[in-house]
Amino acid sequence: MTSRRRLLRAIRREPVDRIPVTLYEFHSYGGSCAGTDPSYGPLIDLQSIYGDTIAFVSPGEGLLGDQSLHESRPSSIHENETETLVHTPKGSLRATVRREPHIATNWRVKPFIENAEDARRFLSIRSSFIPCELRDLRDLEKRLGENGLLNFNLGDPLAKVIGISNFENFLLLYQEDTGLVEAMLDKAADFLSSAVDFISQHFTDAMVRLYGPEYVGAPLMDPRRFFHPFVGAYDKKLIEKIRAGGNIAVLHCHGRLKDLLDPIGELGADVLEPVEVLPAKTA
Repeated sequence: MTSRRRLLRAIRREPVDRIPVTLYEFHSYGGSCAGTDPSYGPLIDLQSIYGDTIAFVSPGEGLLGDQSLHESRPSSIHENETETLVHTPKGSLRATVRREPHIATNWRVKPFIENAEDARRFLSIRSSFIPCELRDLRDLEKRLGENGLLNFNLGDPLAKVIGISNFENFLLLYQEDTGLVEAMLDKAADFLSSAVDFISQHFTDAMVRLYGPEYVGAPLMDPRRFFHPFVGAYDKKLIEKIRAGGNIAVLHCHGRLKDLLDPIGELGADVLEPVEVLPAKTA
């Protein structure tokens, strides 16, 4: 049984020759930090021989408009920081990220959206989903072959909005102007819907990964109050669209799942990840 077949059958709860084993984001097909770091070589080799590959890939960009119109420059404050300017009809948005040498993490020093004025600037952007080169995606699909599955790392509206602001600013802005936050979530949802349309048009049996529900988990938020308006109202529609397009809906959620499992189950996703073993008191 090939890895691709094994993964598909496991996801569909069908018999398999063995339990699939994957390093998930670690593989040699591109887009993985481990795949370009020689120290990971022996582990990547083991994955290639004995594992089942899940190759993460982005379907495209465009939530913040045409990236060719963005300006990026080294920060004048810190040598490992980069500033990005996004020009909008209502003024510029600016973000700063830090990337320390030999650490595969971007640290957000300053988000694009810090207040209501920034939110209105974001809403003034003409967002349009800009897909990656289909030829490149097809090449990855061909190289992967029967060795695994493509996993389009999409995110959900909540993750997209918090990703360009931050958790604290998002909550404060929601208290200040609920309608403004809802408008940003709607904008992100439209963008992601277009991304799913693109994936469904060109791919079948690919994984499409939504992440974001963990933001409404305890103890920082009350899932009973916030799950539906922030997650359920959007993710359920995206999951239905993913599955209707012949692909696999994957929902990512870290953390304390006790109060999230029932509403997550109602969304109808095919896969929930990760399955974490937490101390009993934090479950």
